[in-house]
Amino acid sequence: ELCDRKDNDCDGLIDEDFDKDGDGYTTCGGDYNDNDASIYPGAIELCDRKDNDCDGLIDEDFDKDGDGYTTCGGDCNDNDVNVYPGATEQDDGKDNNCNGLIDENHSEPAALFDVSPETFQRSFLVMGGVLAFVFLIFFLRRMIKHNVPEFPKTPSRDNTEDLVILSLEKRTETEYRASLESLHRTIYPVGSTRPIEISPKVRSEIISRIEYTARLVTNYSNPERSVSLEKPAEELKKMGTVIYKNFVPRDFATKLVHHYLVLEVEDVRIPWELMYSDEFFALKYAISRRIKSDKTSEIQKSKRIKKKALIIADPTGTTPEAITECDYLKKILEHYFSVTYLRAEKAGKVDVMYHLSQGYDIIHYAGELKGESCLPVYGDVLSCGEIEKNLEGSPVIFINGCGSAKTFSYDIEGLAKVFLQKGALSFIGSLWRIHDRKAAEIAADFYRNCLYYSVGESLRLSRKKNYSSEDVTWAAFVMYGDPTLDLHGRNQFR
Repeated sequence: ELCDRKDNDCDGLIDEDFDKDGDGYTTCGGDYNDNDASIYPGAIELCDRKDNDCDGLIDEDFDKDGDGYTTCGGDCNDNDVNVYPGATEQDDGKDNNCNGLIDENHSEPAALFDVSPETFQRSFLVMGGVLAFVFLIFFLRRMIKHNVPEFPKTPSRDNTEDLVILSLEKRTETEYRASLESLHRTIYPVGSTRPIEISPKVRSEIISRIEYTARLVTNYSNPERSVSLEKPAEELKKMGTVIYKNFVPRDFATKLVHHYLVLEVEDVRIPWELMYSDEFFALKYAISRRIKSDKTSEIQKSKRIKKKALIIADPTGTTPEAITECDYLKKILEHYFSVTYLRAEKAGKVDVMYHLSQGYDIIHYAGELKGESCLPVYGDVLSCGEIEKNLEGSPVIFINGCGSAKTFSYDIEGLAKVFLQKGALSFIGSLWRIHDRKAAEIAADFYRNCLYYSVGESLRLSRKKNYSSEDVTWAAFVMYGDPTLDLHGRNQFR
């Protein structure tokens, strides 16, 4: 076998001896280090002293000031070219040499009470301004009650004016009721609704054609595929346009200008996130669905600086491709999170119950889901009641798994409800089976984004980055919960 993009030995594999790390790239395909799966052309550059994307540069995204030192290389301020390990300490109020001391070679004893009138006046004005600002913040927080109905109260919901709720209630087989509510400081007691009539035949055809596209996508990820796939995004665009034109009233369309969009929908068979109006809603908005429940939950703010992630891979032993997905995900997340990885027999019922109680910030599950159960584990099933009893904290839940006997999954909402009622920050599930490298990359990008953005914006950015007309893996995920919430409890509305 030669590294020439040919199957020299006629065993059905191409250049199989030249991809030792299993990253999908060979030495003759530009992978200059075939012993490291994190290094290949086009890879995400990590701060690990390696040339991950094979462009001849090492950690180029982590030396913003161009001083030759990266954040993982000890540069304590990567926005200042005068600050890096070993720099000459200057009398400038900075820790130039990153040794934890400021101006250690230039400090002089300060004279007590040696303050000029001008200095005292400036200090007095500054202190007065600070006190006035603190009082203003306290007053505004007392005056403004920013709480979205049926969403848990959290410290990250300060900007509700950039959020709109689109409700599409199914009344009968032919009639829906649409309403739109923009969250401002005043919530009007009477909302505006519009009746919508649609033919059951049209609805059925929309669903069947999207399901057919999903089957093609699943077939496309199978190396033994027999069906050709030509730009499935075009088919999704057609169906998304039909959904948008028939379910969103014309006067509502002009009001959909907010960045955060919450969907209240009862017809779970329609992929509402794929509505299309010059762009897919999933790419245009930080979009999420909201479930209705008679139970209330409270988001718990995590105070840990180092975030924790739990990965559960193929506990049933029926989806080996999920192992590949989670192996890749583990390598990426270890740079940002403290990772616990449970594979197959390590994901037994008692083990999973214990880890659910440990207050993780992220829980990623990849494997086969069975319609009659809640969450399969090794040799058993974790019931919905057992999840409610054991889950602690407010993690982001990411479930990538569908029943092997069907392409589309409509049971996701029930599982989302279990986690969200117990206090989960957010729930992301996949509509069809997509255990592959692209699914892992989307998840990894999402988790990285969560360190800086709200969960809704994080998923939108991840979808946007991985968008392709040939590969519609980006379209498979659905989010439940409040899209404005932030993993760290900070306000990061971009």
